[in-house]
Amino acid sequence: MCFAINPEIVKNHNSPYFYGESETEELDEAKDKALSNLSSHISITVSSTFENYAKEQNGNVTESCESIINTYSIISLRNLKPYQKPTSNGWYVLYYIHRDSLNIIYNERVNLIGDMYYQACEMEKIANLSGALQQYYYCLILMDSVPYSDIDFKGDNLRIQVPSAIRRILNNIEFVYEGDKKPQEDQRFVNFGVYYNNLPVSKLDFYYIEKNEEYKTVAKDGRAICQLTGASVNYTNLEIKIQYSFSSERSQYTIVDQLWRAVNRKRFPENQKKIDLKKERKKEKIKSNNPNEYKISDYTFFVENPDSCEIQENLLQTTANLLDALSSKKFSNIEKNKSFEEKLNSILKYNHPQLIDTYYPVIINKTYEGWELRRIPIYCNYPSLNKQTTEYAIFDFDEEGILIDINFSVFDQLYKTYVFENSNKEDKQHKQIIIKFIEKYRTAFLNRDIETIETIFADEAVIIVGKIKKAEKQMKDYQYQKINNDQPDINYIKMTKGQYLNRQKRIFSNQQDIHLGFNTFKIIRKSRECNIYGISMRQQYKSTGYADEGHLFLLIDFEEDEPMIYVRSWQPQEWRDDQLIELGNFRVLGK
Repeated sequence: MCFAINPEIVKNHNSPYFYGESETEELDEAKDKALSNLSSHISITVSSTFENYAKEQNGNVTESCESIINTYSIISLRNLKPYQKPTSNGWYVLYYIHRDSLNIIYNERVNLIGDMYYQACEMEKIANLSGALQQYYYCLILMDSVPYSDIDFKGDNLRIQVPSAIRRILNNIEFVYEGDKKPQEDQRFVNFGVYYNNLPVSKLDFYYIEKNEEYKTVAKDGRAICQLTGASVNYTNLEIKIQYSFSSERSQYTIVDQLWRAVNRKRFPENQKKIDLKKERKKEKIKSNNPNEYKISDYTFFVENPDSCEIQENLLQTTANLLDALSSKKFSNIEKNKSFEEKLNSILKYNHPQLIDTYYPVIINKTYEGWELRRIPIYCNYPSLNKQTTEYAIFDFDEEGILIDINFSVFDQLYKTYVFENSNKEDKQHKQIIIKFIEKYRTAFLNRDIETIETIFADEAVIIVGKIKKAEKQMKDYQYQKINNDQPDINYIKMTKGQYLNRQKRIFSNQQDIHLGFNTFKIIRKSRECNIYGISMRQQYKSTGYADEGHLFLLIDFEEDEPMIYVRSWQPQEWRDDQLIELGNFRVLGK
């Protein structure tokens, strides 16, 4: 029992406390009702402070104000310690909070808004406009649950800065019509270059309007494709609506979802654009210092070869053969093993790929296992998600030029930042291996390869080059330690990882379509002298009947003969920086 205060003092008319009380047979029920009554008491008292933000319902804002306050009760108010005692009827429970303490709770929400705003700014810097717009807009929703006229973040008033950022992005996106392809009389694929401040966007979700219906597609690495059918193939312009509110994704953020219908959501008409399809305009191609153009079969390859691959023509011929096979959906002429054939069939089955181009600017790079050929655009369709996207395929070859794997990329900007612009040879190779592993991980989801995913999330060390497999011997152990009290304990990490795998098994077997992407991606080296890396990603997952977003962390050790994953953690719906697991949480216990 807790007798921290006299209930009569709390309930006094002039008391400085908000309170809620209940008496029921069951203790848990009494707690829930008392907490609900506390929320109602707060809502009635402070409703005037939310009148500018709450949505009017049935002629008043009280109900919406209570919905706003309830978002605090679920998180912050539950941390209160109640007064409780047994009675003849069961249990009496009293929850109370000092009026001045509300500001502490509000400030916790302000800190969360600041973290989300910072993440949005970071995404905007790398032209991940989908992630930036989503985070900015969710900041708007959260700000309407804070009764402050100004919300400060490092000297900026976010009530001004956030809507300004959304308008800035929407006004500076450019769609460039770059021609189209008509494989049939009643089918037309329209190609767009998509730019932000004259640079290719990394990611942008938008809708195009066809026959009074909205179709969702994604611009990726500066390119988007819209499919028109029937009479629509004769369109001379195309209406586009850039996605900024991400209403269907709000359930991934519990607080945003709870606030969605309670606040006045802002509208941004700048998201609507009309693209002229009568005049084709091509951006100047970016050429390397030593461009090479090769025509093989029906394809033309514009090749950059920075690592002087001497077997590039063999790689291009094999690539052309695989493109033919993907188009015909027949792999009889491709040299392959059984597992690779299964992977190709999974790509066809779950991603519905179509080749739109015959001209491919590609780059051939040296890798740990041999060679890679990057950036073959493939149009993929996920009907039940109403989602179309251009994915970029990476073909992997061994030293002799034998095709050994195919995967889908994450962001082109990611590879440029961590590999092309890296002057440290050893660090460059390590980060290339990490990115290629993440591309394998992402493709495993798109192909529903649960065996690979289970191996990646095993408790043992896992080798990440070649075929992903458990290490025969684990040379080290990494001990987890909390940096602050807001971080989860080790049992939580193990539990969420297990739940994550079990859920994927169910989803893979039951859902029609699945898509996986990343909004943020960071690779951090422990020190210059230490070949241990932490990889932090904000992962977005969507299937026909389920969606989630969370923070994925991996620890990869390059100090053995083969690079290995030692740590994996999954934190669903977590975005507070001080609560995220990172490299600093782990210390090696030795060999």
